[in-house]
Amino acid sequence: MTDAAATGALNKSERPLLIIYTDYKPVIKSHIRDLAKEVGHPTDIYQPDVCSEDPIPNATCSSESKMAGSIRSCTCKTNYRDVPLDVVSVNNTCLVNGSWTPPLINCTGPYIRLTTPSTSTYTFQQISASNLHTITGGTSTMVFLVKACHDANFALHTSPNNYTTDVYEVGFGGYANTKSFIGECIQCSIMDSHIESSIVSCNEYRPFWLSWKNGVISAGRGPVAGTQKFMQWTPTQAIVINHVSISTYINNPEEKLFTDDDPG
Repeated sequence: MTDAAATGALNKSERPLLIIYTDYKPVIKSHIRDLAKEVGHPTDIYQPDVCSEDPIPNATCSSESKMAGSIRSCTCKTNYRDVPLDVVSVNNTCLVNGSWTPPLINCTGPYIRLTTPSTSTYTFQQISASNLHTITGGTSTMVFLVKACHDANFALHTSPNNYTTDVYEVGFGGYANTKSFIGECIQCSIMDSHIESSIVSCNEYRPFWLSWKNGVISAGRGPVAGTQKFMQWTPTQAIVINHVSISTYINNPEEKLFTDDDPG
């Protein structure tokens, strides 16, 4: 009996398994399957892992596998966020070159996220005592990211939810996003200001800081307090600041991400 006849005499289950090591190009895979069928071999296309599972800082990832075409889902840990993308979760696909499709998530934080709704009146929302301590770390300074079309405003005040006496007003991007200011009370005389158009944005988070240390009210841009300062005022008789409230004036929703500065 010839070798071909002997092979044909074997039933399908008795034929040796032909394992093909290949890449992931569909044309090559299809060609190999067709060839295997012609010679009567069952086939299994071996697909080795190609994408790495390097950990992503501050995120938890899960994937179907690490083979080309598989999907990986990465989610930021609680209170972390990809600020430029403004998301907390991203899905990526494994490519044949061993990389994951962009964008890869970049989780930063932790943040305290506070929002102010669109309202028809100029109202403030007081930051809770626990959140304020977390944001400031028990100091008199806060660093934050804000996304608003205009008027990322603060009230620094002595008594809870009291905005008529013993209160200062600080605004970033007021006057239709043309001027930032420090006021001696709500909608009162401006004690210092900074003229700059479009300092805040409807579409992206921008970093700023605010300080009331030692009775001096100061503010600037960037993620490091005390740098790039553009406003400062020293009241002649400083009030005691026990509370901080936020607002975005009228008909202007806003999101603020406050840096968690609590050492605990």
